[in-house]
Amino acid sequence: MRNDDRLSLTGWRKVWYYLPLVYVSGGAIVMYAISSYALGIAFTIFAMLVARNRYRGLRFVSVRTDRSALNNYALARSLINRTDWTINRNVHAEVIEAYTNPPLWRGSWGELVTLKFESGRILINSICDPDRYPSVASWGQNRRNLSFLSKALAEDTTRPCLKH
Repeated sequence: MRNDDRLSLTGWRKVWYYLPLVYVSGGAIVMYAISSYALGIAFTIFAMLVARNRYRGLRFVSVRTDRSALNNYALARSLINRTDWTINRNVHAEVIEAYTNPPLWRGSWGELVTLKFESGRILINSICDPDRYPSVASWGQNRRNLSFLSKALAEDTTRPCLKH
């Protein structure tokens, strides 16, 4: 896997994204401090699993297409416009960042969906929104976002979006 196949977080986004790991690690330290070694070990294992999950969550999913980067961009833009997502950053034919706007009952603060466009493929990532409150779980919504976009973008591989 190439280095650019992973979402790069900077500044406060990185802090908010990894903050749940700090909470879990802090629990492990407290358990060791009060001589509860079994719970300390359990918290340490859980912290390692959370760290692995967070790091792996930054990987992009690659969707192969037969379209140019501009056509991939146009199709993705039209798909996002059909949802209730809010586009945060939009670099023409290169990157789209969109926020989901979940209802309160869904259990998630929302997700940050990032799409990168290249000729012949689209890179997709969905993580818990690092610009809102720290979140340990998305309750499967990141997986659903990736599945929705992957299927929708792969279905239209033969149909051109733009005419030159």
